[in-house]
Amino acid sequence: MELSLFKEKMENTLSFFEKELSSVRTSRASVTMLDNIRVDSYGAKTPINQLGNISIPDSNLITI
Repeated sequence: MELSLFKEKMENTLSFFEKELSSVRTSRASVTMLDNIRVDSYGAKTPINQLGNISIPDSNLITI
């Protein structure tokens, strides 16, 4: 029983850590920088990447 509880906690910890690592920023623009940004659209909070096309024409420029 304790081993299964430990395994579940470790999997949750690793999942959280992977999510945090994916948000680490580098010196380049990345589409993942916008993953947690939500805007009010027609009365509902919508992820910005669902409202328009996102492109990265330059290493430090994001266009939506």
